Amino acid sequence: MIAIDTLGVLAGSASPGPVPVSDDELHVLLGMAAVPEVPVVLMHRHHHDSDTERQVALTRAADGLAARGLVRAGVAHPVIVDRLRTLGRPAWEIAVRRLHDGAVDRLCLAHGSAEAGVSDAGSRTVTVRAVPGGFVLDDVDAGSVSPIVQMLGPAEPARTTGVSLPTARLSAALNEGAGDGARTTRLLAEAGVPAAEAAALGPALGRCSTFAEIVGFRYGDGSTAPAGGPVTVFETTAGRVVGTSSVAPDGTAWTTLSSGTGGFLRQALGDLVARLGRDRPDR
Repeated sequence: MIAIDTLGVLAGSASPGPVPVSDDELHVLLGMAAVPEVPVVLMHRHHHDSDTERQVALTRAADGLAARGLVRAGVAHPVIVDRLRTLGRPAWEIAVRRLHDGAVDRLCLAHGSAEAGVSDAGSRTVTVRAVPGGFVLDDVDAGSVSPIVQMLGPAEPARTTGVSLPTARLSAALNEGAGDGARTTRLLAEAGVPAAEAAALGPALGRCSTFAEIVGFRYGDGSTAPAGGPVTVFETTAGRVVGTSSVAPDGTAWTTLSSGTGGFLRQALGDLVARLGRDRPDR
């Protein structure tokens, strides 16, 4: 006899692994898991023109989930419930936006849960990636940054010895020099970047249109706060450049631009994960 848990779902059912869901299916599952919202980075919104259209779509989505075995007796698979509760109220999250060719790729890595519902949601790490028409939900090993690395894909690292400068000056140089390599080179030099590095990075960053913003957020005591140390990844004609952040004793934010080797990228992301786990506001 197969055991049935208190949710009325097969307790002995195996983990479903990566689960692709449509926008409407995610709405249905969130309702079943009593999760009111997901991280903003995922841009999950209602997209129907009328309540009638929405209801028809949600009914169709619920039927599809049941046919796939993700819902039984009106209740979602317990692993899916845990994932969504972690996603809805994690201990921390990392939001990734990758801009390229006028499009935005989106991914969220969420860990733990301030309101762990069933099973081991309190220690679960979940990754959710936006795909055309929906999302893919999966578990990931605690501390792993592989989903982010895989999303960014491989790239040749830029040849740079690395430079550091105040974040405000770097932002001003990149904004004012956008699309103009020569102007960006001059602005970087004026901001204090050595001439050789400015000459190497300026043309590449000035014309860079593909980049990723990777930001951490901590949850606790009913509040959400951005963590320090965001990571920026620039895909340039000269190769990949990784920007990491720090704060000086006087409170000035600094950014270091480094060659985007695979090892350095993983180190930067791993440092962000470690900071999120160490500096939670409820500790």
